[in-house]
Parts: sequence; structure tokens; C-alpha cells
Amino acid sequence: MPSRTNLSHEEREIVRRALLAIVNGAYIPDDVEFEVVFGSTRAEAKKIAEAWPEVDERSEPVRLAINSALNNLLGYPHGMHAERERDVAPKAEIERVFRQWRASL
Repeated sequence: MPSRTNLSHEEREIVRRALLAIVNGAYIPDDVEFEVVFGSTRAEAKKIAEAWPEVDERSEPVRLAINSALNNLLGYPHGMHAERERDVAPKAEIERVFRQWRASL
């Protein structure tokens, strides 16, 4: 499926890593809290993460998953900053990709 956004291959890799980290990691450990904070169930978000990049980036669930993953890795009070850098990228790089992704919508 062609990308709807103007992200580079490396930036799309950061999105992929963010999606997988947020659904598989301990950033939001409680499933009930996950649904409240993320806007979808962990299972729904995991399907998108595992299918990335072969997803319809125009669909609301995919846009919500990307937005929630990047936003929650940056702002949710998980206190896992070293893990976030190891699992995804440095905070500044995630912020840059998040801004670029949002601008491309």
C-alpha cells in the first residue's frame, strides 16, 4: 500500500518502532488505562502495528494509532526515557517525526 504521508523510509521506521513499543512494551501497562489513554484497545492497535506499513494511512483507526503512539511516547508520564530511546529513538527525533507526520495529513 503506498504511503499517504511524506515520511522517509527512516521516519516510517520510527513510526513502526513507536507503534510496536507502545503496544508490546510497558509504557502503558494496564489494558483498561491503555484504552482510555490510547483511544482504542491494545488488540486493535497491535493489529495496526503488526501490519505496518501495509495499512491504509487514510483510515481513522490508523491515524489514531500513529498519533496516540507518538504522542504518548512523548508526553504520557511513563518515566521510561532510556527505554524509549532504546526501543524507538531519541525524544527529539520522535518529536520531529511526529511534527512532520501531522503536517503531512
